[in-house]
Amino acid sequence: MKSSSRLAKELLCIVVLLFAAAPQSKAAPQAKSPSSSSITLSGEVNILAGACAASGLTIKDNKLPTVVEKVRMGSAAAYAGLTAGDRILNGQIGQNKMFLAIERAGKKYTVALQYTPDNLAADAAREAARNNPKLRLAAGVTSPEQERKLEAARVLAAAATESVDWRTLRDYEIVVMVDSSGSMDDMLTSPPMTKWQWCSKEIYNLAKEAEKLSSGGLTLCTFETDHEMFANCTAATVRQILQSRHPGGGTDLATPLTEVIDRHFKKAQRKPLLVVVITDALVSNDEIENVLIAASKRLRSSKEAQFLFLQLGDDASGQELAQILDDELTTLGAPFDIVSSITSDPLVSFGLRRGMIAALTKAPETRHTKKAATPSEELARVREELRRLRAQKVK
Repeated sequence: MKSSSRLAKELLCIVVLLFAAAPQSKAAPQAKSPSSSSITLSGEVNILAGACAASGLTIKDNKLPTVVEKVRMGSAAAYAGLTAGDRILNGQIGQNKMFLAIERAGKKYTVALQYTPDNLAADAAREAARNNPKLRLAAGVTSPEQERKLEAARVLAAAATESVDWRTLRDYEIVVMVDSSGSMDDMLTSPPMTKWQWCSKEIYNLAKEAEKLSSGGLTLCTFETDHEMFANCTAATVRQILQSRHPGGGTDLATPLTEVIDRHFKKAQRKPLLVVVITDALVSNDEIENVLIAASKRLRSSKEAQFLFLQLGDDASGQELAQILDDELTTLGAPFDIVSSITSDPLVSFGLRRGMIAALTKAPETRHTKKAATPSEELARVREELRRLRAQKVK
């Protein structure tokens, strides 16, 4: 089996996509030259809009050159110094990074931007080439063999990303806590499945990867009004557990969360704890922040434990609760910032593992803008809205 570093190097050789551009003068900054096996696109480049959006850019159109219309606050593009009005001349996508040649006030610059997911470019190029005859020719897809090469590039990209992600995740004791309350039987807008079905598929895939790339199995906890805990789960065990359950009941998260924390601290030898909570955040009690604050006071540093709240579904109040726990826990009394969160759209887009990495590696300064109200006032307001929503669901 090839090492993850070798896979990453091969990925860079195979998956680099060069955006076609209008000719530049010799003085223009040049992005790194693509390898001989790269795929060159011309005309409308549909992957450009997707990669720019993943970096926080809204562009005028997906034909180069184009103009930046908006830069999302807190995004990779914002931290790189891009502003509305910058002109994108050309670009190049590599593994998890995009290089753009831009023009501003008559001067030309090159900027490097992080973007996710890693295989966005390969997937988009493959789909575009498959569905558009002109793009098939522009991408060099002139035969089934070329199609197979594009598919091989996508598979290699996914394998390399998986390996790199698990270099981070395998250092943790991973506990996946999945909401099994009645609201998890609601449908997602996209893809066409229930929240519970999405969780079952993604947690099973995560468990399969853990068997292959980590030294131990996952701990799985299902919670609603009651909860059950299963340690050292194989992928087969995870599938059996999740297939045997149907969503129902309320959402008591504080009780199982306390049990997870207590079990961890009773171990004589322990890895750092990574608790992954997948929920629509319509929780049935007011104790979650107290549990997290108490846990943080048992730590010597934030490296000992991290809690990731991954929201599934589009409930605004649930999202606000996750954001308050993410942004304001230290203001509420925790000595360390041990909570991070992401919302439903990026979670569903990335998948569970990539969503975990996105939440785990999110820098504090990229988190949500704080409200004018105090954290306590915000919590009180959000909780009142959650009570109202739960009451509506009961009727």
